[in-house]
Amino acid sequence: MHAELFESLQHDRQHADELHALLLREQQALRDRQLSTLQEELGRKQFLLSLLESGSRTRTQLLQQLGLPATLNSLKKVAQDAPNGEQLLEAAHEVDTRLRECRDANELNGRLMRASQNSVNQLLSVLRGQEKPLYNRYGSNASGNNPRPLSSA
Repeated sequence: MHAELFESLQHDRQHADELHALLLREQQALRDRQLSTLQEELGRKQFLLSLLESGSRTRTQLLQQLGLPATLNSLKKVAQDAPNGEQLLEAAHEVDTRLRECRDANELNGRLMRASQNSVNQLLSVLRGQEKPLYNRYGSNASGNNPRPLSSA
C-alpha cells in the first residue's frame, strides 16, 4: 500500500513537471502569438491533466481502502507507519508545490489570453467602425475630455 502511494506520487511529480514546462512554453507562445504552437500543445496538456486526475483518484482509493479520508493528515498518518514515510511526505509536498506552480502559470496564461483577446476585439471594432473615433477632425484625441471649439459644437 505504501509503495503504491509513493509510486503514484512519483508519477504525478513527473506529470506535474511536464505540465509546468508545457505551461511555460504556452506562455511564450501566447506572448509571441504563435497559435500553431498553442494548438499543438493543447492535446498534450489535456492528456497530462487526465493523468494527474487519475493519480489523484488512485491515491484517494488507496487511502479509502485504509479507512481514511483523502487528506494531508491521512497521508501523514500513513507515512508514520511506512518504512519510507519521510520520502512519501516529501513526494506529496513536491507534487503539491509543483501543482501550485502550474496553477499560477495557468492563471498568468489566462490573463495573457484575455489581454490578447481584448486587443484583437478593440482592433476589430475600429476596423468595423463600431468604435468611437480615436481622433477628432483636428487630429486630437477624441476622448471627450478635450474641449471642442464652439464652432464645432
